Order: sequence, then structure tokens, then C-alpha cells
Amino acid sequence: MSLLERYRFVRDGKGAVPFEKRNPHMRGTTLALRLLLGLSLDDLSDDIIRTHNGHSIHLFEAFALVNALLCSAVEPGTTRGRSTRTMQENCLPHFVHTLRILEPSIVVVQGKGVAKWIRPAFNFWQPRSDMPELVDAEHEGVPTLIATFTHPSAFGKQNWSYPTSEYFRSVVEPTLSHARRLLSGVGT
Repeated sequence: MSLLERYRFVRDGKGAVPFEKRNPHMRGTTLALRLLLGLSLDDLSDDIIRTHNGHSIHLFEAFALVNALLCSAVEPGTTRGRSTRTMQENCLPHFVHTLRILEPSIVVVQGKGVAKWIRPAFNFWQPRSDMPELVDAEHEGVPTLIATFTHPSAFGKQNWSYPTSEYFRSVVEPTLSHARRLLSGVGT
């Protein structure tokens, strides 16, 4: 998909692509959002959320998708690459500014390595003893839960791009369900 095609997809499609046709990253993002918003995983064909005041919005309009790394280090001829320490350090101030603007109550980190290099963006960072993938954090006085997972497109048993994936069922689902209870004040 070209950059222009991607732009048009995001601008016009708003995820109109059915769940099965989304790439693994967006399938995982869809699943995470459904859990956090308390939506069923039984029917993944309906991404419309009906709000309390009668409006309808698409699931993808109910969150901010932020890339902590604003540049790319893809090897020519491949789709894979690794960020460098310099890239991470240079992008961190932009991520900090994004946190300042959004004041998120929860951040879902897709990629275990990412959690390590965004850690300096937070004034407080304490992994929870009851749920190892969940971190109590704070940025400029704003308490934030950080959920740290593998990337949804990870290989093998670490993949969580489908609700039947073992990693999704055993790690992602219980962690985000617990985070939702914490955010609603139930089970704190």
C-alpha cells in the first residue's frame, strides 16, 4: 500500500475493511479496543459504537493510535527492521509531548522492547505485582496504566491478531480486562 493509499484508507475508510482483511497489527488493535471499551468479541463484523447520547462512531474513532517512534529503520527490500538508540532518544521528546496533549488513562504498548525505551517519559513507573504486563505509571501528575505486550503480528505463540490466539487469551484479554476494572474503580 502506498503512502497516498494508506492516507486515503485512514481518512476515508476509518477501518471499513472487515476484521479478517485487516493486517495483524490492526486486528490486534481492534481486539484490544473492544476489550477496553467493553465490547463483545463474539461479532467482530460490527465496529460501530453507539454512544449514550444516540450518536454512532467507528471503533477507530474512539482512541488515539500513536507511534512512539516517528521514523523507520527498514532494511531495503524488506518490511522488517530495528530502531536504533539514537532514533529512540530523538523520538522520545515527541512522545512526551503527545502524552502531555492526550493525558491517556491507558497506553497499550505493542512490542515488549518499546516499553523499555518509553520508560523515561514517565515520572513514575511501577509494574503491578498482580499482573506482570500492567504498569502503574504517571506522566506530569496524570496516572496512566501501561499494558505491555508483544506486537500483535509477532511470530508463533506470541501473536495475538485473532481472539483464538493463545497469547491473546492467556495474556492480552485478562490484562486488559483487569485494566478496565481498575480504570472503572472496580477491583482496585
